[in-house]
Amino acid sequence: MISAYGLLKQIQSRPEEYKDQLNPPHRIGVINEAFGKRPAAGIKAHEISDWYHDLDAKPATKNRYRAVFSSIYAYGKERDMVPTNPVRDTKPCKVNNAGIRYLLPSEEAKIRKVLQSDVDACGPRNE
Repeated sequence: MISAYGLLKQIQSRPEEYKDQLNPPHRIGVINEAFGKRPAAGIKAHEISDWYHDLDAKPATKNRYRAVFSSIYAYGKERDMVPTNPVRDTKPCKVNNAGIRYLLPSEEAKIRKVLQSDVDACGPRNE
């Protein structure tokens, strides 16, 4: 996939724009391993969906692979390398963010200290 190499080069040449210089290049490599020998225009949405759903990863990570895959196609589409972005026709994995996390006493103390300093800085108004 020619557009994958172009996106990778763009990421590496713009570290101020692409702060994460580790994960997207790694993901592009994994995607290239799976689909690199095929022309990008010939890859179907269902193949992409089946691939990232079958990854041995948590749903949020699968969604990140999907996002990078979509970025590859978006890059290729901007440069007239591919006519469409088939990743847009796939659905992201459902992510369960229902975990409840409580603050540690030390975290609560830090937050209360910051809030109190902001309140003290306001002075005596709206008492």
